[in-house]
Amino acid sequence: TISSTDNLYVNAIEKEVNYPTPPGSNGIKDFHYVMRKMMAGTAGQALSALTQGQSQTLEYKWKIANLRDVGQLRVVAFVQTNSTKEVHQAKLAESPLPFVLDMNL
Repeated sequence: TISSTDNLYVNAIEKEVNYPTPPGSNGIKDFHYVMRKMMAGTAGQALSALTQGQSQTLEYKWKIANLRDVGQLRVVAFVQTNSTKEVHQAKLAESPLPFVLDMNL
């Protein structure tokens, strides 16, 4: 069950970012799961209350910027109750563009 106090977070990430030389001063050249865009913003997208069998469709569009390798693009989505920080569902989409996430109750 999804309550009206739950929010959806949808984040575009780059699975791996590798630099030939470290971009900073700590010597690290390889970075994993780099956040590129929070589609619903930092507060997430408020959801309608849903029970088993119901659905809600949301669509996000983003002009890709600051991406080193489009082949590494992934989308992570999760439903969270903000007051308790409990995550009810989560999904990682690795399919080609456009991404379709189907999160079942």
